[in-house]
Amino acid sequence: MTSTVPNQRQLAVKALTLKQAYQLSELTELGHGSRSYLYVEIAEGRLRAVKRGRRTIVLVDDLNKWLDKLPEAEITPPNKDAA
Repeated sequence: MTSTVPNQRQLAVKALTLKQAYQLSELTELGHGSRSYLYVEIAEGRLRAVKRGRRTIVLVDDLNKWLDKLPEAEITPPNKDAA
């Protein structure tokens, strides 16, 4: 019996494939957030999506613009003296 859940290697190969658009399910597999999070981003106008038939897709250019607008991470090193 084979698993329908893609493994990390399959996801990495899929990410390296040049594509023009992604379905929301593909974006969730690639770690861009949950389906509901992506729909909130679309509804708020931060992420542009288009329809192809019944499918909601995000063009690669729009995905890259959205990623560029995400806030920069502010990471502070742990306090070594806290222990």
